[in-house]
Amino acid sequence: MLSKITICDDDRDNIYLFKEAIIEMNIPVSIIVASTGKILLQQLINCDEDELPQIVFVDLHLHGKRGDECLCEIMKKEELKDLPIVILSTNFDQEAADYLYEKGACYFIKKPTNFNTFKDRIRKAINLISEDSCQPSKEEFYIT
Repeated sequence: MLSKITICDDDRDNIYLFKEAIIEMNIPVSIIVASTGKILLQQLINCDEDELPQIVFVDLHLHGKRGDECLCEIMKKEELKDLPIVILSTNFDQEAADYLYEKGACYFIKKPTNFNTFKDRIRKAINLISEDSCQPSKEEFYIT
């Protein structure tokens, strides 16, 4: 059962919108916030296995340690490599998305400008991961 989600984004407005989306969806989860990639990695590494989030949402364009770098570091750690990672980005670059898929991200969400569309994409990712936390086919990787 889904009880904990982590969001890593260095933009407070994006974190606020993410939290609002979860609240509006009535999903009873704890939301852990990491404002940098470095903080995200520290949080995950210092967690006991039973304290890890069930899903981690990471902004691709973080300052400092970027989302793709975080993904690679997470996938290298035996105790973290099965964590479902969803990458968020305001723009879509096919080459970057292909790289993220190859590195083990579960889903790629292009952040829309419309809140309801954003909420629907977050809901879809959560539902898909709740059903099957394995990486989907490449055709199903992009949530639009």
